[in-house]
Amino acid sequence: MNTRAWRLPSMIRLQRGRFAAVLLVLLAGSGFSMVAAVVKAVSANLHPFQLVFLRTFFGMLWVSPFLIRRGVGLTLVSDHPGLHFLRAMAGIIAMGSAFYAYSSTLSLALVTAISFTTPLWVIGLAWPVLGERVRWSTGLATLAGFAGVLIMSPPGWGGLDLAWTAALCSPFFEAVVLVLVKRLTATEPILNIIATYSVFSVLFWLPVAVWVWQPIGSHDLSLMIGVAGVATISQAATINAYAMAPATFITPFYYIRLVFIVVIGFISFQEVPVWTTWLGALVIIGSNIAIVKYKG
Repeated sequence: MNTRAWRLPSMIRLQRGRFAAVLLVLLAGSGFSMVAAVVKAVSANLHPFQLVFLRTFFGMLWVSPFLIRRGVGLTLVSDHPGLHFLRAMAGIIAMGSAFYAYSSTLSLALVTAISFTTPLWVIGLAWPVLGERVRWSTGLATLAGFAGVLIMSPPGWGGLDLAWTAALCSPFFEAVVLVLVKRLTATEPILNIIATYSVFSVLFWLPVAVWVWQPIGSHDLSLMIGVAGVATISQAATINAYAMAPATFITPFYYIRLVFIVVIGFISFQEVPVWTTWLGALVIIGSNIAIVKYKG
């Protein structure tokens, strides 16, 4: 049987199917949820910054075959080193903040719900950075989304501890990453952006990890290798899903990730989200869906 002749039509059908795009979004959601749960579990034995280094290092190994095939020397050549540096630093802070928040006493559902504010921050940054005009309806929906964070936040600024600060910072810097990536993709191949970030992040987190290094067992090491692979696959699944179907169709399915994380949090850590987490999450999700609808 000619397997090549059989696979090619299947791939073509897969790229055109909205059902396949939904499956990819659900795959990514479950993958990112597992990553968060593993990070929270392993952080009982290892410092979160050590986990970030392991995630970035093994993540670079996962994508290294593509870099080698392209040519690492050519991939790292760029006419915009400053933008690459800013994108790398934003990504470093975003991932470090997320891992710190996951390793804290905050519930996985709460940290995940706060992470849904990333698109709202993108709207806020799009005008000054990208020069994109924001309609009044989009602006109102964005403000409503941030109101969801206030619903979930502890009463008064006195309750805003380091874990909460990390949870709030992560989506902001993730939005900075997305905006800078959009700027870079106008002139830079995606592989350049990925490779440059991988090198910057590993070089940054290596001395930090050495400073907080603790002996790591084979079980935790294998989990972090798996985390890097799952995160890489989940990112690829998300990108392909949005390439295969309209954002207005895909986005509502993206938020099913909250269901995954609630189930995992309950089974693994006996976490039960409080009503303010659910209400705030609904407000944020509703605002994001409204923005997608307004923008067409």
